[in-house]
Amino acid sequence: MAVRTSGSLTDLVPQLRRVVGALDSTLPLTDVRTMDGIVGDSMSRTSFTMFLLVLAAFVAVFLGSVGIYGVISYVVSQRTSELGVRMALGADATAIRSLVLRKGMTPALIGVVLGLGSAALMSRILTSLLFEIRPFDTLTFLVGPILFLAVSVVACIAPARKAAGIDPAEALRSK
Repeated sequence: MAVRTSGSLTDLVPQLRRVVGALDSTLPLTDVRTMDGIVGDSMSRTSFTMFLLVLAAFVAVFLGSVGIYGVISYVVSQRTSELGVRMALGADATAIRSLVLRKGMTPALIGVVLGLGSAALMSRILTSLLFEIRPFDTLTFLVGPILFLAVSVVACIAPARKAAGIDPAEALRSK
């Protein structure tokens, strides 16, 4: 039974029990709740699942950025002497930074292009499983790649700065 009221639920329960008892004394009145409570209870599992998915997405973005940073840092450390030679021959810090950023962002751009192509193909295949979502959701197809590229740029900045600060004489002596 559903009852609409503008008053408090606790004030209404005794009156409801009297009315239901007058209609049928064998009919118990149990589990009296507000509609907000019923909707909240029905959505709690979905809300928790969405929270876990968002948490997993943040962990994935963090681990991805740490991985990109680690790979680019390793590449910079392996190419220290080459970067020192470039600087000794006249390359400035801006050129070195852009070189390292370009080396880091090239795989990211390739990944975005391949990912968008795969997502477009899979969304067309999975159209029957998408509920109230168009197969080519513009927001998703824009935010995902932009976020990935932004994380990639941020992960490449520290190694690029490190590479730009290489002392050419030290780099040449270390080999």
